[in-house]
Formats: sequence, structure tokens, C-alpha cells
Amino acid sequence: MNVNTLPEITQSLKNWEAIRQNPAQLTLYLKQGTYFNVSFPEGAEYDVVHAYPGIDNGWLTYFVIPAMYDKPTCVNIQDYVQICPIMPAPLGQEIPEPEAKQRMTNWDDDMEQWIKKQVLTPEGMYQAFAIPGDDFQSTDYHIFLALRTAVNATGYVADLIIDDESGLTNASAFFDTVRPVPPFKPYKKSAFYLLTLAEQ
Repeated sequence: MNVNTLPEITQSLKNWEAIRQNPAQLTLYLKQGTYFNVSFPEGAEYDVVHAYPGIDNGWLTYFVIPAMYDKPTCVNIQDYVQICPIMPAPLGQEIPEPEAKQRMTNWDDDMEQWIKKQVLTPEGMYQAFAIPGDDFQSTDYHIFLALRTAVNATGYVADLIIDDESGLTNASAFFDTVRPVPPFKPYKKSAFYLLTLAEQ
């Protein structure tokens, strides 16, 4: 598990917030890669996992923390944050599930146009993802950036496709459960404590 200092983590989130409404800057960073890796201890069970985008030393990076630790009462919160740099698409990566592949293709093909539309919406670009813990049935994962089709002003909703390196895990259980925030419902913004820290 990677550990950065809490000021470094919150500064990375602030760096993302600074460009969150800038299509050109967002496109530049979101083109750096298509997935990130994350690992959890064997047997770990989490209700929800938060994934925050940030910019760390000029590189798009996701900061992943189980929601149970993403609280002001958590001592040494940075010890529970995984630092997950974005990576280019892995060669030969095969995801057999057609819907998952389509969502990743949507990202590759339509990301730039989606960004231009998304920054004009009331929510703007996402600040985090909420991922149900049921999505994690193993220990090591590739998490791919994706776009799920939707009836809204942009035609898409930001999505993550989770792959446990042996193919999609329980695909039907997680296809529509990863939620970009904002909007925060059904969660409360206060549940995303790292955002609160980054806004200080």
C-alpha cells in the first residue's frame, strides 16, 4: 500500500479541482491512461470504497480508500489511502463481457466530446467515485475508466469497469452500481472526508 502525506494527497485533489471545469486540461490528463491498479488485503470486506481523482506530480492519479476510513475520526487517514497512478491500456488485455468492452470503447472514442459537455452541467466533472464493496471479490484489480450511456445532456455517465485480472468479476452485480459524485445522493458530501480536507 502506497503512503503519501495527507498534505500531498489533499494537494493532489486540489490540483484536480483547479482544472475540473477546464475541458482542455481535463482532456490532457484523462488521455494519460485508461486504467489504474488497486489491491486489497485478502478477506477484506468493505461496504463502499471511494476513489478520488487527483493530479500528483503532473500525473493523473486515483486515491482509493475504503469509506470506513474516510472520516474525520480516522487517525493517520493517509495510511489507508492507496495511490493509484493512471496507466496506459495493457497490451492484450481481454475483457470478454460485451457491455464492459462497449463502455471502455465509449471512453476511448467519446471522452473528449463528453468532457466538453460534462463541464457545462450543474454537477461538472466528477470529484470522486463511490464503489460498492461487493465489486471486490478478490485482492488485485485493474479499474478501467469508462462511459455508460445515459439519457442526459451528455449522453453518458462516468463509470468504472472493475477487472480482477482473470476476467470481470460478477459483472451483472456491479455494472450500474459505481457512482460518480457529484451528484452525491444517496450519499452525503460529508461522507467524502478527503474532499472536505481538500476544500480547506
